[in-house]
Amino acid sequence: MQLIFVIQVARRICQGGRLFGSSGGVKGIDTTVHSFFTTSRLFSYVNHLAIATRFVIALTLMLLAFGISTSFAQVAGDYRSIATGNWNALATWERYDGTTSTWLPPVLVQGWPGEFAGTGLVTIQAGHNISIAGNVTTVTLGAVTVNGALTLSDDAVFTLNTNQLKVTTVVGKIDFGKKSRLKLPINTIISVTTGALVGSCSNNVEIYIGNVQYYACVGGGGACGNFNDLMVNGGNPIITLTSGAGTNIQPVCPNRPITNITYAINGGGPTGGIITGLPTGVTGTYNAGVYTISGTPTVQPAVPVIYNYTLTSAATNVCTNPTAVGTITVNPVTNVLITPPTPVCAPAKVDLTAAAVTFGSTLGLTFTYWTDALATISYATPVAATPGTYYIKGTSAAGCYDIKPVVVPANPLIMITNPPDICSPSTVDLTSASVTSGSTAGLTYTYWIDASVTISYATPAVASPGTYYIKGTSAGGCYDIKPVVVTSSTKLVVNALIATCVLATVDLYTAVSATSTPGLILGYYSDASATTFYATPTTATPGTYYIKGTLAGCWDLKKVVVTVATPLPTAAGTITGISPVCPGATGIVYSIPAITDATGYLWTLPPGATITGGDNTNSITVSFSPTATSGNFTVLGTNSCGNGIASSPYALIVDPLPAAAGPITGSSSVCQGASGEIYTIAVIPHADVNGYVWTLPPGATITAGANTNSITVSFDATSTPDILTVKGTNGCGDGTSVNLNINVTPSVGTPVFADGASSSRPQLAQKVLYTATANYASTITYTLDANSVTAGNSIDPNTGEVNFLAGWSGTSVITANAKGCGVPTTAIHTVTTVTSTIGATWCFALFTQTGAITNNGSTVKGNVGTNAGAITGFTAANLDGNISEASDPVSVQASADVIAAYSDLNAIACGVIVTGTSLGSGQTLTPNVYCLGGALNITGDLILDAQGDPNALFIFKVGGALSTLTNAKIILINGASKYNVYWRVYGAVELNTGTQFSGTIVGEGAITLNGSTLNGRALAILGAIVLNGSVITSNCSPMIVVGSTNKPTFNTSGPFGFCVENIHEAVYDPIAIDIISPDRPDYYTLKAGDPPLDIITATYASPDCAIAVGYILHWSITDNAGLPVKSVSNVFLTNITGQVSDYTKATSATTTDIIFQGAANSVVTYKIIYWLEDPCGKLSDIKVNTITINPRPNIQ
Repeated sequence: MQLIFVIQVARRICQGGRLFGSSGGVKGIDTTVHSFFTTSRLFSYVNHLAIATRFVIALTLMLLAFGISTSFAQVAGDYRSIATGNWNALATWERYDGTTSTWLPPVLVQGWPGEFAGTGLVTIQAGHNISIAGNVTTVTLGAVTVNGALTLSDDAVFTLNTNQLKVTTVVGKIDFGKKSRLKLPINTIISVTTGALVGSCSNNVEIYIGNVQYYACVGGGGACGNFNDLMVNGGNPIITLTSGAGTNIQPVCPNRPITNITYAINGGGPTGGIITGLPTGVTGTYNAGVYTISGTPTVQPAVPVIYNYTLTSAATNVCTNPTAVGTITVNPVTNVLITPPTPVCAPAKVDLTAAAVTFGSTLGLTFTYWTDALATISYATPVAATPGTYYIKGTSAAGCYDIKPVVVPANPLIMITNPPDICSPSTVDLTSASVTSGSTAGLTYTYWIDASVTISYATPAVASPGTYYIKGTSAGGCYDIKPVVVTSSTKLVVNALIATCVLATVDLYTAVSATSTPGLILGYYSDASATTFYATPTTATPGTYYIKGTLAGCWDLKKVVVTVATPLPTAAGTITGISPVCPGATGIVYSIPAITDATGYLWTLPPGATITGGDNTNSITVSFSPTATSGNFTVLGTNSCGNGIASSPYALIVDPLPAAAGPITGSSSVCQGASGEIYTIAVIPHADVNGYVWTLPPGATITAGANTNSITVSFDATSTPDILTVKGTNGCGDGTSVNLNINVTPSVGTPVFADGASSSRPQLAQKVLYTATANYASTITYTLDANSVTAGNSIDPNTGEVNFLAGWSGTSVITANAKGCGVPTTAIHTVTTVTSTIGATWCFALFTQTGAITNNGSTVKGNVGTNAGAITGFTAANLDGNISEASDPVSVQASADVIAAYSDLNAIACGVIVTGTSLGSGQTLTPNVYCLGGALNITGDLILDAQGDPNALFIFKVGGALSTLTNAKIILINGASKYNVYWRVYGAVELNTGTQFSGTIVGEGAITLNGSTLNGRALAILGAIVLNGSVITSNCSPMIVVGSTNKPTFNTSGPFGFCVENIHEAVYDPIAIDIISPDRPDYYTLKAGDPPLDIITATYASPDCAIAVGYILHWSITDNAGLPVKSVSNVFLTNITGQVSDYTKATSATTTDIIFQGAANSVVTYKIIYWLEDPCGKLSDIKVNTITINPRPNIQ
C-alpha cells in the first residue's frame, strides 16, 4: 500500500508539470499534496511521508537504470553533460565538433557553456546534477534542456540568456536554493513536459522573464504569478505574424477581398483575442491561439484611407497580454466615364485612345482596350477602331479598376430591289423609293453607269434595260454603292460566233439559244436597225447579220457573225504536274506543250478540282476542294472549227482530309471546379491515330486522353462558358470541326432577402411575401421556423409567401435555401410582429382619395381602394388582397391616413436640394431628404445605399410630375428597404415600360403604371390610378408619421425575487450524499388573481393624447433563452393585454396558474416585459421586471 501511494504521488507530480516547494526534507511532498488532493484525502497519506521520501530516491535510481536517453540536435557548439558537477567546470561537459561529427571534451579556448560566444544547445543528461553557485554567464545560449537536475545555490542571482528552457524527463528538475533568483529573456518559453521545478517555498525564490516576476509560492511581493502559472503558460505570450511577410501591411481595393492575415500566440493559456481598427467588411476572429483577419472592404473612399488595426490577447491566467499591429490601406474607387466618339466614314477609323473618349474619368488611370465585357480579350488596334462595341478598362496606380463599353458607329447601307422586267422599248424609274427600300434612312442618291461611279447616268427616271449603279451618301459624307439591273421581259440569246469550217454556208436558225424567251417570232436582217430582211438565213455566207425576236409587241435584237473555217488543232501532248495532292490544296500547276492551230484548250478535271488560273490555255492553276477525289486529267486543243485529239489521261491521286467530326457526347452544363467530365466523338475516318485536336473553354484542362477521340476534362474555379471543339487532322490538314456549347456555372451565392435581414409586419397582415435572390441559384426554397409552424402559420416553399394566423404576434424566422453548383447556401430573415391597434390602412397597395382605379392586365399583391370613384379590372386571379369601395369605413380611414402621410412628408425639412430634373444613370444616394423644385425624371439605375443601417430613410419631395425612362431601376443596397423609401409628388406619376420601382408613392395627381414593376405602394390624393400590364407587390407596412416624439409613460413595482420551496425537509446522509431526487425541479407558482406582477395604473400618462380613457397595457413573459412562456392553459404569454392578475382571473380555476419553472443546478431568470399604448395609438418605451429561480442546494 505504501509503495502504490508513492508511485501515485510521483506520477501526479511528473505528469502535472507543477511547481512546488517545502522548507526541508524531500522537496515538494506537502505542497504537491495540497495541489492534487482534497483535504479529506490528504490525511490518509500523511503517515506515509517518510516512506515516500525514501521511495522517490529509489524510483529516481530505477529510472536511470533503465537508460533514459535524449535525442540531441547535433551542430557545432552544442554541449551535453557527462557527469555531475559545476556548470563552469570543463570536466562537466562534452562539446559537439562539427568537423569530426563527434562529442569531445571542450578545450580552454572553447570553454564551458556560455563562457564564450557561439554556444548552441545545452543538455543536462539524465542522472547528472549540474550546480550553479553564482551568475556564470550572460552570453546568448541555445535551448537549455534539463533531463537530469539543475541546482541553483542559495542567495544568488542566475542569468540564462536562452529563449527556451525545457524540463523533459520524469526525473528532470530545476532545484531552487533559498532566496535564489533565475533571470530569463522576455521571449523565453519554459516547457515542463514531465519533470518539475522544485525549491524552497519562500517569497524570495524567484524567476524573472524579462521584467515580469514569478515566485515559488503563491502571493508575496509584486509577483504576477507562481511557478504553476509559469509551467501552465510556458512563458510570456508573444503574437507572431504567420501569413507571410508584408501581409500585415497591405493595400486593397474597395469591394475586393484582402489577402488573409494570420497571427499565432505562443505560451498557451489565452482564453480569447481582441482585434480592433479594421475597415467595414473586414472581420477578425480568434480561435485556439490563432488570429485571422479576412473579408472584403465595403468602404469606398475618395482618397486612400489607412486603417491601423491592433491585436491583443485576452488571457486571464498570464502576466501580460501582448499586442501586434498592422495596417490595411483602402484605395479610392475608380470610375471610367465614356464619351462616344464622333462617327467617321469608312475606310477612316476611330482613335479610342483619344483623351476626349475617357474625359471625366478618375484622374491618373491607365487605360487598356478589350473586345469583351470581362476584359479578357485584348483589342490590338484601339487607335484605329472599326465599327463595333469595345470595352475600356481604367486601372489606378493601386490596381483598382473600372470597365465601361464604347460604341463605334457603323457606315450607311444601301438595299437594292431590282425593278420588274419591262417590255422594250418601255423604261424604268430608278429614283423610285421602292428600288432603295430598306436602306439607311436619310441618304442622298445619285446614279451611275460604272461601278467606280465616274460616269453619271443622265436619265435614271427613264432607264432602259441594262446594269447601273446607285450611290447613297449620308449627311456626314459616308456612302455605299450597289448595282441595280433593269431587264426586259423579252430576251433573245444568240451565239456570238458561228464558225464554218467545211461548209461554205451556215443556218442562222442554229445561232438562237434555247435560253431565249419561248415563243419568239424571229426575223433576220442585214442591218442593225432591222429594216432590211435577209432572204436566205438557212444558207448564210460569212458576214454580219441581225436576228430580231418579237412577242406580244415586245422585242429584242441581237447580232450574229459568220466567219470562215480554220484547221482543227493537232493532238495534245503529255500532261505534267503534281500527284498526289491533298484536299483543299491550291495553286497546283498542270501543263502541256502548245498545240498547233489551237485557239483554246479544253481541260477535263476530276470532281472537286477547279481551274483558278490559265483557263483555256496550255498551263492551268488548279485548286482542290475539301471533297475532291482521285481521277484523270485530260486536255485537247480547240478552235472555231472544232476540237483536236485529247491527251493521254494523267492519273491524279487525292489523299482525303479527315472526315467531318461527328457530334460530341458529354455534359454541356458543368460547375466550376468539376472534374472527371468525359467528352467523346466517334472515330473520324482518315484522321491520324493521335490526330484529334480539341479546343477547350477558358479554365478547362484535359487530364486524360489528349489527342484521342475521348478526353477527360477538369474545370477550375475560374472556368467560363465557351465552346468545346474537336477536329481530325492528318498530313493533308484538318477536317471539319464540331462544336459543343459548354455552360460553366459558378458556385451558388448566398441568398439575399429583398427586405434585408429583418423586418416587421402589422398583425393584421396575414399574407406576406418574403423573397430572396442568390447568384447562380437553380432553385430557392423557403422554410418557416418550427415555433411559427407549430402555432399554425405556414409558408409556400416555392414563393416565400407566409400565411400568418390572425392572432399570431410572435417572431418568425424565414430561411431561404439556395441550390446550384457547389454547396447549398442559406440565409435567414427575422420578422417581428407589430400589434398596435393603429394602421388599419397599412396593407393598401393602391389607393386614391378621389378617382377611379382601372386595371388592364396587371397583377397586384395588397389591398386596393378609393374613397370616390370606381374600381374595375380586378379578379381573384390578378388581385391577392381586398377591395375597399368608396366611402366604406376602411376607405374613409385610408383617405385620412394618405392625407396625413402627404402632410407629414411635406413637413419634413429638406436635407439636399437637387438641381436639374433627373436622377439615376448609375447615381448612388445615401439616406437623406432630397427636394426638387419641379418635375423629376428617373433614368437608368438609381442606387439607394443604406450603408448598413436597416432603418435608413430616403425621402424624395418632388415639386412637379414624376416619370421614368424605359428600363429605369431603383436599386436598394446595404440594408436599404422599400418600407423606408417615400416619394411625395406634387403632380402626376408615370412609370414606363421595364421600370423596376421601389418605395411608397404619395402623389397629388394621377398615377399610371405602363409595363412596370412596383415594390411598394401607389397612393393618390387627387387623380385616377391606371395599371397597364404591370406588377405591384406591397407587403403591409406602417405609413410614415412625423409629429411629436413624446411617448406614454407608466410606473412598475420593484424587481421580483423568489426562492425555491420545500428543501428544508431534506435530511443529510453522508453515505447517500444526496437524498433529493435530481429529477424534481423547483419552481415558483403565480396563483390565479395574484397581483405581484401588476402595473400601477394610476401612473398612466400621455402628454400628446387628449383622450383620458382607453389606455392598453401589453405584456409578455420570456425564459432564459428569450422564448415565450406558456400558461397552464397552454397559451403563449406573448403580447397579452390588461393586468397579469386580470389574465389569470379570466380562466377556470384549474388553468389560471402561471408556473415559473426552475432548474436543478442552475439559476433561471424570467423577464416580464411591459409597454403601454395610449388612446391615440402611441406606444411607450418598454419596462422589464425579472423573476429569478435559484437552484436547490446540492448536498454532498
